[in-house]
Amino acid sequence: MGYSFRQKPDFSADGNVLVIQPKDVTSDGIWVPDFDCRIHSSSENRLVPGDVLLISRGRFTASTFYSSVKEPCIATSAFLIVTPKKSAQLLSAYLALFFNSSDCQTHFKRLHETTTIPFISLSNLESIEIPLPPIEHQEALVALDQMNKDYARLSSRKLSLQKQLLDHELTLLTQETIHV
Repeated sequence: MGYSFRQKPDFSADGNVLVIQPKDVTSDGIWVPDFDCRIHSSSENRLVPGDVLLISRGRFTASTFYSSVKEPCIATSAFLIVTPKKSAQLLSAYLALFFNSSDCQTHFKRLHETTTIPFISLSNLESIEIPLPPIEHQEALVALDQMNKDYARLSSRKLSLQKQLLDHELTLLTQETIHV
């Protein structure tokens, strides 16, 4: 489990540890760090590249912690942190992809504990059987997922640019009509 704060964290711009919170993970599992959420800590609960962060309360979204951020990071207790022991057999990105799949999300919904906010306990997470295809197949699935995310991002950007172009053309037409 992630780091449990005894009280609301006292964020500081000059903190030495970046704090990862559920709001930093998009609904499709992309980690977008908030570099303003830092604390001063000597905590031993630092994340290591390859850790899979699973939001355990509310929405059950997973993300892979990657090493592009060169500073120490901790995750809040709202995450279950899964570290694959045999990275030669199980890719972290595949595990996050599996956790975010429709089948696993349905499984999470059947297993979740009911309180005000639904949550997945560690024991419920441990009861899930994870299909383990050959590493090459995992790599192909992860690559396909990344292509889908890139396509969605580029399609969204294209739509935005087309809308800007259309708005610009309509503005020009409006200005021409007013000046006539």
